[in-house]
Amino acid sequence: MYASDWIFSLFTSVLPESDSEVTAAFFNLFFEYKWEFFYKLILTILQFVKVKLLAAVDMMQIMQEIKIVMSNRNDPYYQA
Repeated sequence: MYASDWIFSLFTSVLPESDSEVTAAFFNLFFEYKWEFFYKLILTILQFVKVKLLAAVDMMQIMQEIKIVMSNRNDPYYQA
């Protein structure tokens, strides 16, 4: 719980700006299920990119990997 504010700020900074439906869905679910939803979502995302995050050499690469997984097809970092 110590880092909740930081984690929430970090996560919302990578929400897709070009897809308001995704952002709205996130906040709707967050307000409905509170922190339980948020932590489950974060753990799912981290599990999805676990190998890439463990191979990252610095914080910038970690942030880029998180941004990629959170992005949509209009994002320049998107990799299909």
